[in-house]
Amino acid sequence: FAICDADCTNAANWVVGPFKTFGSGEYIYENTGRNLAIDGTGRAHFIYSLGGLHYLTCPGNCTNGASWSAPVRLADFRGRVSLATTSTGQVRVAYTTQDDPWLAYRTCESGCDQAASWAAEVLLQPSAAGQVSLRLDAQGRPRIFYNQNGAGTPATNDTFYAWCDANCGAAGNWTFVSIGLSSGDGRTGLDFDLHPGGAVSAALQTAASELAVVRCQSSCQSLSGTWARTVVETSDSVKAEVTPPLPDCSSLMPPKVPFAYWYPGEQATAAVNPQTDKLEIAHRTYTLASCGFSGNKSE
Repeated sequence: FAICDADCTNAANWVVGPFKTFGSGEYIYENTGRNLAIDGTGRAHFIYSLGGLHYLTCPGNCTNGASWSAPVRLADFRGRVSLATTSTGQVRVAYTTQDDPWLAYRTCESGCDQAASWAAEVLLQPSAAGQVSLRLDAQGRPRIFYNQNGAGTPATNDTFYAWCDANCGAAGNWTFVSIGLSSGDGRTGLDFDLHPGGAVSAALQTAASELAVVRCQSSCQSLSGTWARTVVETSDSVKAEVTPPLPDCSSLMPPKVPFAYWYPGEQATAAVNPQTDKLEIAHRTYTLASCGFSGNKSE
């Protein structure tokens, strides 16, 4: 856990301390989404997937491992998870399972370091460990972006937006809309945030490995919401800024032509700046470098 209160581009102003130690051969399931939240009281909440879904919390002095609670096991699976908290400390968790493919939701109102404090799991829609992103609106109501990742009948890779306004522990109180994206959009990178005025903005990786922004301006929690998708970064646009590293193909016979591409949008994260109401995005791009056949290669 790391804390910085001012001038955080200076490494010396950070305080860092471990709070959870894993055994040899153990590792947290990769690409799990939003694992950490700080509620309005300053309490930290952390969730991770390791042979099951585990939650732990810390009221303060969180760089000291002794300040953290013992992990509470919430589900028996390895998959992706997204965590959100209300201003007064209630915890909401959305996750997509791997072996028994579902989008699920769980809540806790208080005393969340005890397993008995958690409400029962609610299974919402099929999703085979697809990307999932959970946010709460100003009234603490849950909104979710998720990708089915080859689940459902028929199986699809479609991305959906879901919301619930009351009694969200019952699946029937949720509404799900397909927002018209291409199949595969959001499958390997997806996150979103809510604007104070009610608009919704998401960042995602497209099926063509581009970084795109998806936005709904109004009536987003209704079937009449209008969604627009805009590609903001491509392999070529990244390549124009940063030359990808080329492999050494000189020893191959016959000679091969080295090539490389960027794949932007991986693990995209999105946040609305509350002061400017602008969307800010971070994402990972990686390069695919190879020794191709002699001549030009296009994909």
